[in-house]
Amino acid sequence: MSADKDVRTCFVIMPFRIKKDLERNDEIDFDKVYKEIIKPSVEGLKDRGIRINCVRSDEIELAGLIHERMIAQIAEADVTVVDITTDNPNVFYELGIRHALRDRVTVLMRRKGKPNPFNVGGMTTIEYDLDEQSAARARDVIANFVANGLLSGAKDSLVYTVLPGLRASLDPKAITDSEVEEYEIPGTPGKRIGIVKGNLRNVNLGATLRERPIDIWVNSENVRHLPTPFGGMKSSGIGRDGGDYSFDFYMETKHVSLARGTHKIQKLGM
Repeated sequence: MSADKDVRTCFVIMPFRIKKDLERNDEIDFDKVYKEIIKPSVEGLKDRGIRINCVRSDEIELAGLIHERMIAQIAEADVTVVDITTDNPNVFYELGIRHALRDRVTVLMRRKGKPNPFNVGGMTTIEYDLDEQSAARARDVIANFVANGLLSGAKDSLVYTVLPGLRASLDPKAITDSEVEEYEIPGTPGKRIGIVKGNLRNVNLGATLRERPIDIWVNSENVRHLPTPFGGMKSSGIGRDGGDYSFDFYMETKHVSLARGTHKIQKLGM
């Protein structure tokens, strides 16, 4: 598997350049917000084992209509961060598209002191400001929101919460997430058995496994390598291909005698 397939994408929806902040009666440099708060917080998750490439529509160097690229990014991005500070109609249009097409992970943010409009009033929104202390806190919170959203799989789209059966048709994508279900083993305190689903590369990223990573043994269903006919540990490979018969097929049976004490060794013919 190529390493590039493990890199997620974060698409950022926000105004560009310097805009007037009517609530604070000053100006806000959104390019600075993007470069110093959003982008480093998202791409910094690589230190936690989550690789994400953060982009805005003005950074995508492709021919064609910018609106087509924008819609494609909104639909396909694993994560979207949306700055709703100035009530920009373009931002809310793109946010609506995102909530209609993807049920997760959409992170809202706004400058401190700016209330949310009514229709998004109940949605959790990260506050930020431009001083270094506030910016540092916002970077930490954004990173946690993104990581938790990816790992938990919780829905944050009101559209899919109200209409749980809704499905948006998108081309299939590579599986990047993983889930681990653990069960206690009766009569064996401290021991658990787990079922892993999804991409095994990310299995140890879950909150329950960060401090207690696990080893994964995989039996391939389609590949047979004669020198190693059995997979897994102990008996986990028996029964997959030939069962107990595989022992006879791949191994030469020999008898080994072990002396449990001192005794005279018999010789043939005597």
